[in-house]
Amino acid sequence: MRRLGYVEDLKALYAAADIAVNPVAYGSGSSVKIAEYLAAGLPIVTTPVGARGYEHLGGRLCVTSLPEFAVAVANLRPSRPGDLPASREPAWTELGRRLYAAYARLLADGASPGTARAAMEAACALRIFNA
Repeated sequence: MRRLGYVEDLKALYAAADIAVNPVAYGSGSSVKIAEYLAAGLPIVTTPVGARGYEHLGGRLCVTSLPEFAVAVANLRPSRPGDLPASREPAWTELGRRLYAAYARLLADGASPGTARAAMEAACALRIFNA
């Protein structure tokens, strides 16, 4: 693990990372960092506070206490470079493709734009399109 300070290009940093960590001890709301890490396809270690708002993801996050954080990071880190996928296309791109395809199917089947939009919003709320 290295501390880098300010990073201009997060996409390149995420592509080079093995895992993402979010050791949050306090705060409010959902962590945008978790959404970014998920979009980059990274395995994530976080605390219960850091996972707030992402409880529905279940096993996609490794949620642990701060005293056990280092152990969780060590256990999640791949043992060999080949253990990671060669390419991690951000999940947002695939999610966008899926949403557009579903929206287009609804319109082709005769749904009004308003009805199709409401269906897409409901699908996102239910997390039907999660990668």
